[in-house]
Amino acid sequence: MLNYISSPDEVEGIVRVSVSESVGIEILPTMLASLRIHHPKLRLELVLTNGGANLLE
Repeated sequence: MLNYISSPDEVEGIVRVSVSESVGIEILPTMLASLRIHHPKLRLELVLTNGGANLLE
């Protein structure tokens, strides 16, 4: 859930992402670093798995 409290540019909340282990190791670090710089109040929950994941839990 993303909340717009102070301004539309200030994003905060939780983002749950499930990706394969190879994507989580090779691709996500660079992408997430940039995201965290631009949206420091955003909380990321990552699931690295080569199987299925229930992101609602």
